[in-house]
Parts: sequence; C-alpha cells; structure tokens
Amino acid sequence: MENSTTFKIFFGDEIRRFSLSNIETLTFEEFREKLKKSITQYHDEMKVHYEDADKDKIVVTSELEWKEMISHLSQNQTGKLSLIKIWIVDNNKPYFKDGTVEVIGLISETKEPIENEQSIQGKILEAVTRLFPGNKILPYHVPSFLQNAINVTTTGNAEAKVDINVSELFDSINTAALDLLGSTEQYALNKARTLFESLQMLQPEDSHVYYNLACVESLSKNAEAALQFLRTAFQKGYNDIEHMNQDQDLAYLRTTCVEQLNELIQSTNSNDKVEEPVKVEEPVKVEEPVKVEEPVKVEEPVIDPNHKYASQFQQLQEMGFQLAASTMECVLDHHNGRIENALSDLM
Repeated sequence: MENSTTFKIFFGDEIRRFSLSNIETLTFEEFREKLKKSITQYHDEMKVHYEDADKDKIVVTSELEWKEMISHLSQNQTGKLSLIKIWIVDNNKPYFKDGTVEVIGLISETKEPIENEQSIQGKILEAVTRLFPGNKILPYHVPSFLQNAINVTTTGNAEAKVDINVSELFDSINTAALDLLGSTEQYALNKARTLFESLQMLQPEDSHVYYNLACVESLSKNAEAALQFLRTAFQKGYNDIEHMNQDQDLAYLRTTCVEQLNELIQSTNSNDKVEEPVKVEEPVKVEEPVKVEEPVKVEEPVIDPNHKYASQFQQLQEMGFQLAASTMECVLDHHNGRIENALSDLM
C-alpha cells in the first residue's frame, strides 16, 4: 500500500496488525477508532504506549503526545515510518466509563458560578457528554478541542470533579466542527454533525448552527435534510445569500434542489425588500401603508395509519403543524423519531 504504515499492536498475549495511510495527518482519535474495530476489548481509558529510541515505554494520551510520537519515530527511522509498535495496557482498575459523572460547577466568563446553574446544567451536560465515547465524560480522555472549556480533577477511585467553562464551550466546539467541514471523509462529516448538534442544544436560536448543519448534510449528499436545515437557518435570521451561493459546502444542494433554493432566496429577498416612496405632484395625505401578507396555501397532510411515524404526525397536527408528510418524515428521521427533538427544526 502506497504511503502506508504498519501498526503492530501488543494487547495482552495477542498481537494484531493493520496498516494505515498518510501517517503524517493521522490523528490520535482516528487511530483509536481503528483500535476499537480491531480489538473489541479496547476502550479509550486503556493506556497506549510506544517504545522510544532508548527502549522506554512512553504513554500517549493526547493529540499532542501522538504528534510527538510520530515526530520521534520518524527521526529514529530516518523519516519513513514503515512500522510502529504499540502496546495496549489494561490496568485492571475501576474505569470512569463504568461509573457515574456529575458536573460540580459551571463557570462563566468571569470565572464565577453562573446563575440558574441547576436549570441549564442538564442541557450543557448532555451537549458535552455526547462528544465523548459512550456518551460519558472520561477524565483522562478529554478531546483536545475541549481542553480550554473543561477542567477535570480526579478526586479518588474512579471519582472526578468536572468544571465546564460555559463561555469557552461554544467557541471550542464550533471551531472544531468547522475544521471538520474541510474533509471529504464521511467519518469526519459524521463527527461534524455531532458537534453542530451539540451546538444546536446549547444555542437553539443561532441561525449559523442550522446553516452549518445544512452544509454537513449537503456534503453527505442528504439533500432533503440539508434543505430543511437551510429553511430553519433562514427562519432563525440567516440572510447571507451571497455567501450561500458561493459556498462549496452547498454545491450538491444547489444542483439537486434548484427550484426549492430559488424559492427560499426569493422569499428572503421579498422580506428584506424596502419599497421606494411614491412621488406625487400635488401634496396628498398618505396613510401609512399596511403590509398585507398573501394567504399561504397549506396542503392538508394525509396520515397513513400504517406509517412508522403515524402517531408523531397526529401529535404534530394537533399542535398546529400543517406540513407535508414528507417534510415531517425527513425531520423525524434526522432525530430518530424523537418528536421533542424535532420541534426546534419544525418551528
């Protein structure tokens, strides 16, 4: 395999081998995902070691240490990494993945406890934990992009104190998600989707979050989902038509949903258009014009009683949503049928 590196993995009495290409750009997280596929018993709290030039075992727990390993081994093998030996160590101790996690404090920009902490703690905790393997905060494996927002202090045997800096959290997640949009790999796009969904939970009224979700779905060639997120973005206030028309992330959507996009743009331009005042030769009393919205025809959706979302469709109709069944189905599919999560996209 061209530009590939063979990994020889020592796990207890077992030895596994696999090859990965482009070792210079391979991230520690991508390597751990490969480990999970190759060794079913492996999980993120197990220690990853490599052997340096002095035959010492060096532990790797972060992206920085992973890059240092690649640099050290490249120098030791005169620049071409054809083989890397990795030892996986199981400490046989209680792991945080098997325990419970409680957020001790949420910190504001001024480092003071924030008001109404209990009321928002659940939302923030859910948004953060879904970014960890198994939806649980692992103190020794905080993702590198969250290290400015999360401070973990171990306090005992499988116990830890978790402080979350709310003011840093949104920016950290958003930056990492935008970086992933530059990749064509579906794995990276799936992770970007997860990150933007966490942002949606933290900032449900931010139009740019929905726009970026539309970009993810367009890059993933999910036209209907992309179009629905874009509609929501405009409903939340997004109006940068020029950027949208040039954004390569939406190229697939522009080729598959031309008519729908044109309707959306025309609708937005119509709402933003300011009419010129009428010129008259003689002074006349001009009453303030009354804006009259044209009645919108709403197609009454017909519910198939055998449809997998029949009960959800019925609930949405009772709540006043008169959307096409295909639109409701697209949004419900994106949220795995959970109506409470789909409401923010439909409103």
